[in-house]
Amino acid sequence: MTLSKVNGEDGLAPTPPFNFITPSKLMIDLRTYDNQLLERCLAVINQLRQEVHDNWFEDFKNSLYIDLKRAGKPNDEIKNVICARGLKEYASRLFEAMRTNEDLHAINPTIAEALIQEATFSLAVTESKADLCDSWLAHEVTTEARLQRDHPILWCILPWRKQQLSKIKEAFMQVVDYSFPF
Repeated sequence: MTLSKVNGEDGLAPTPPFNFITPSKLMIDLRTYDNQLLERCLAVINQLRQEVHDNWFEDFKNSLYIDLKRAGKPNDEIKNVICARGLKEYASRLFEAMRTNEDLHAINPTIAEALIQEATFSLAVTESKADLCDSWLAHEVTTEARLQRDHPILWCILPWRKQQLSKIKEAFMQVVDYSFPF
């Protein structure tokens, strides 16, 4: 067997596969865990972050604030909407800059898309956690108020209150669907 047949036609060793598929059929790009590759990419991405960040947020925030105020939204909701939409807009601008960046493409032609997928997943998880926390806090406040109103004497007994709140939290968590499609 010749060297070209063992190592490929160009005489180089074949590149190892970088995709790993978990037993639950989730594809993981192992390049996103290579520290040397990530450091090279991070230098480029930090430069892109500066370029993407410049001069768009103030106009975005002001126009969105005016639209939400006209719609009669309260200031707390406006703040949350501006933060959420601002983050999504920033991410989409950064992801587009990453897709078209020559330096990232020179490091590896497909690394930008792998990093974008990883970041998109992280953003989705963060948003889901925030939604779950907000939902629990709202549920907790209304439940505490209901317990205090319906059981004013028992409410003053700390062990009873803790037991009731513990049961309510457990029931809430069982209602929340933790099943993931992957």
